[in-house]
Order: sequence, then structure tokens, then C-alpha cells
Amino acid sequence: MLAVISYFIVGPRLIQITVIDGADMKLWRQPFDMAEKAPKPVKVHIDVDRCKGCGYCAEFCPRGVLKMTDELSPKGYDMVKVVDETKCLGCGLCEAICPEFGIYLTTEEKEE
Repeated sequence: MLAVISYFIVGPRLIQITVIDGADMKLWRQPFDMAEKAPKPVKVHIDVDRCKGCGYCAEFCPRGVLKMTDELSPKGYDMVKVVDETKCLGCGLCEAICPEFGIYLTTEEKEE
């Protein structure tokens, strides 16, 4: 555990601030609705007949889930590939930015 101690002069007082690296710290409380608000697993679907290889989805994905590849679609366009679906937040930015409506997300419900 790493602790960083800093001292600041605020007005006539000397203030000590200790920052502890939280790698091994645990939350001492959790919100009651944490399970309900947690992001659900999302599956990314790419419609190869609609995708024109513009690359907007891959460029603007905040987590880098999508990547352009050199393989061609049936219509001759470059294709987009899902790199790591587990990193997807399900924000829907790729779905909203696609001009050809060639990508969509579905939520996978976990069985408990």
C-alpha cells in the first residue's frame, strides 16, 4: 500500500492530506441498488450487408471494442471486427453514429 502525504498552507493553518493508493482497499459500503444499476453484458452485432466500412464506430468507440480489418464484406467494403466484447459498456455510441444502421447492441440477461 502506497501512502502519499502532502502538506498545504491554507491561511494561518498547515493542513496535512494523506492519499492512500486504493489497489487493496475495499468499499466500506455499497449502494442498495448497485446490482440493478450495474451495466448488463452486451453483445455487439454487425450486419455485414449494411456495413460500408466507414470506420466511425471503431474510431469513436470509447473503450476500443471495435477495430477495422482488411477483410472485405460481400459488397467489397472493409469490415469492422469486435476485438474484445467484454470491454463494451453498452453506451450505444457505435449504434447511434453508424450512418447505415449496420451495427446494433443486444443485452444479455444473466441467469442467477
